[in-house]
Amino acid sequence: MIGDLVIRMVLFYSFIAFGFLVTRIQRIKNPLNKWITFILINIMMPLIIIDTLLTAAPSSLYELVGIIGFALLIQILGFSLMFVRLRGKEIEKSEKGSHLLTVTFNNAIFLPIPLTLMFIGEIGIPVIAIYSITQMMLLATLGTFMGSAYSTNSDDTRAVVKKVLTFPPLIAAAIGLILLLLGLSIPPEVDPILEGNTFVTTYLALFAVGLSLGLKSTIKRSRFSFETIAVRQFIVPLVVGILLIVAGLSVVTRNVILLQALMPPGVFTVIYASAMELDAETAATNVTLGTILLLPVVLLMPFLFI
Repeated sequence: MIGDLVIRMVLFYSFIAFGFLVTRIQRIKNPLNKWITFILINIMMPLIIIDTLLTAAPSSLYELVGIIGFALLIQILGFSLMFVRLRGKEIEKSEKGSHLLTVTFNNAIFLPIPLTLMFIGEIGIPVIAIYSITQMMLLATLGTFMGSAYSTNSDDTRAVVKKVLTFPPLIAAAIGLILLLLGLSIPPEVDPILEGNTFVTTYLALFAVGLSLGLKSTIKRSRFSFETIAVRQFIVPLVVGILLIVAGLSVVTRNVILLQALMPPGVFTVIYASAMELDAETAATNVTLGTILLLPVVLLMPFLFI
């Protein structure tokens, strides 16, 4: 299991480094990044959303409500704290939007799954599934509106609303909910395709992170990036950890939720930032910085999940 985690972390940084080197060496800028963003947003991510909605099943109503409640808290608390911190600051609107996007949405699948298998066990995987569904719904709604509101082209309110309502991940979430209510399921023959799509999406998104990092220097953004990560990976987990003590959830659910609270910004925030015309470089910096700072925390996890 440790070997699997090491391999995943090596792949994580390798694909980011590869994208960075491609941009730096070949001077590839907008065309490649735009095509990758188009494919991820319009095809691959919608398929993941529909697949996740149709394949996860909670073990009990009480645990379901608790997981959804804490999932919302973990993400909205980060947004609220950073919104207050950045209010009135003289920074570009698109950069502010990227900080809010990355402080809100954590890495909910790619890192939590191997960490859960390593420190908690397979029994924690359904909790991750419910959490990820909640996040995807929030990402498709609040995330889309947030990105549109802070976009460089967001002066027209009607244009913002139109962008939100026609954003492919949101449409995919609606389709998934309809199929779920109708009691429909994904044919077994399609499972290999969806599994392959999830695998390719993860690493293609990591490559996009590297492309965004390679566009230009991010040193001037380090101050707010560190503040964003401090909120995302220290203040939010601290508050969530205290509330979990009195929440009355099972040990497994409590441990998985705490693990989720410790996670860095999600890779998909970079794709959203690019698609919504926010500062994708800032989003990429926050994702990479947060993931690097997670490494020492991994060493403490055997003592956290007892």
